[in-house]
Amino acid sequence: MIGTWVSILPPLVAIIMVLVTKRVLISLGSGILTAALLVASFTPIETLKNLWTAMIVSFWADGELNTYNIYIMVFILLLGIITALVSLSGGSRAFAEWATRRIKTRRGAKLLTVFLGILIFVDDYFNALAVGQIARPITDQHRISRAKLAYFIDSTSAPICVISPISSWGAFLIGQLALIFSTTAAVSYSPLSAFLMMAPMNFYVVATLAMVFFFAWSNIDFFEMKKHETIAQESGQLFDPKKRFQVS
Repeated sequence: MIGTWVSILPPLVAIIMVLVTKRVLISLGSGILTAALLVASFTPIETLKNLWTAMIVSFWADGELNTYNIYIMVFILLLGIITALVSLSGGSRAFAEWATRRIKTRRGAKLLTVFLGILIFVDDYFNALAVGQIARPITDQHRISRAKLAYFIDSTSAPICVISPISSWGAFLIGQLALIFSTTAAVSYSPLSAFLMMAPMNFYVVATLAMVFFFAWSNIDFFEMKKHETIAQESGQLFDPKKRFQVS
């Protein structure tokens, strides 16, 4: 099945499950299970062995601790703890109150969210957690839908992190370039220099940020986003009450 269309079945299953169930963990689990079944040729016992092995190697590989994966998990956990502490200590609320007194328009609230998403670039997960906590009270006050807020956060977190050399993603990519360059004698520049040269050619980032600023500056929306924004402005309903997620 390697090299055939079947190899893209696991991500397709995960995407379809997300659209149908709106549950991320169940959807990712379905994709993982599909991949394990394909690798084991749909043999139940072998599938369970593959799942167990995949879980174990995340912590233990080649007879020793998999420190690379463990450090990443600890790093993300600590970022979540820091975000929670900032929120519990009142930092997010204090900034929101300060910004609320100065941001008087919907455009200003949208642009503030975008700029916060660009400024907090150390990690995409930390970006999403921090900007969401800070910007939500401000966007709520100006009747900006949660769907629009989520779009701004998602479209500034990963794109900025992936072109910043002092972010978690930047460090990872520079490390990958170092591995590649170590086997190539003809390269005359460092991994950091190569990363900085590559950043402007990341057309996905350029296009995504251009669209974000366009939608933040204008009042133009399309399809489902237009529906969410219309409901938010006309009725003050910022999210679909039928959806099951944390709104506090």
